[in-house]
Amino acid sequence: MKKSAISADRQGFTLIEALVVLAVIALISVVGVINILAFQKDAVMDSAANEIQSALKTAKNKSQSGELPAGASLSDYEEGYLPWYGVRSASGGYSIFVEYRLKSAGSDVTSNTVNFKIPSGITLTMPNITYERLTGKNNGANDIVLTYKTGEMRKVTVTQSGVITITEP
Repeated sequence: MKKSAISADRQGFTLIEALVVLAVIALISVVGVINILAFQKDAVMDSAANEIQSALKTAKNKSQSGELPAGASLSDYEEGYLPWYGVRSASGGYSIFVEYRLKSAGSDVTSNTVNFKIPSGITLTMPNITYERLTGKNNGANDIVLTYKTGEMRKVTVTQSGVITITEP
């Protein structure tokens, strides 16, 4: 039996074989892109939650150490109103603040010491969290909720004793 000249010299792929390979490559690419986007979203959420946790720890440490604002001395403050620190929501993010009462002012003075921005696509819901001077206890158990535009959430919980945890509700 004689073989045809076409089948004896075959050196390529059929159209069906090429389409199957392209379909497999496309499927793998789609799965890869979806996983990369999910990883990116998780990284942004985790980073934002960790930054808030760091700001809370900074405010607690400043209150516990009894840090005074620059250029101030203990004699400048009304008795019982030495500076204490906290974290609160601010336009587009949050800030570490200090609150105190000067003898010369007669009323509470509050000022932001450091402002932080929240990454775009994240909504921040948080109460004012303050820490007692020297003890570091806060004003009660508090939850800070970060919500991504896709609905994913991170919760930063601060216990009354000042312990900070991050969870995915």
